[in-house]
Amino acid sequence: MNLHEEKEKEKEKDVFEDDSTFDNLITTKFTANTKARRVLIIDDDADLCESIKFIIESYGNSICDVVADPYEALLLLSDHHYDFVMVDQKMPGLKGAEVLARVDSAAQLDPLMVDANHYGDAVPVVLMSGSRISLPEKYKLKNFKLMEVLHKKDLLKFLSLNFAS
Repeated sequence: MNLHEEKEKEKEKDVFEDDSTFDNLITTKFTANTKARRVLIIDDDADLCESIKFIIESYGNSICDVVADPYEALLLLSDHHYDFVMVDQKMPGLKGAEVLARVDSAAQLDPLMVDANHYGDAVPVVLMSGSRISLPEKYKLKNFKLMEVLHKKDLLKFLSLNFAS
């Protein structure tokens, strides 16, 4: 080992001797270079939700919230900003399209949501279904951009195309 290599090793030892310093450097580098996307997954199938969450978060650039109750989803969408929403169309109580429409109309009427700028840009949404569905032509939302009506059998392909770095 030459003198230059020895000096470099000494520098590394000084910087990384304390594990917490090393951890802080990694965290700082990650948060400085990557903005995590907040994703909301709404589906009454808990196993499917956890699977989707696991896949999305395994790519390392997203944080997922999971909710099975469409009424709870209304509250979350009203209180938090999400960068992406995946919603099942067929759920007990409310259909996925109805959840989005209610939040969309509330966002236009509620001054607190407007002031908080929850939905400055239209949030991309995927409507998931186990069977073929069609939405009425008049189904237009101001605060959400319907990217796709996705058959659940195509879910893995969609996730890999849209969430892999």
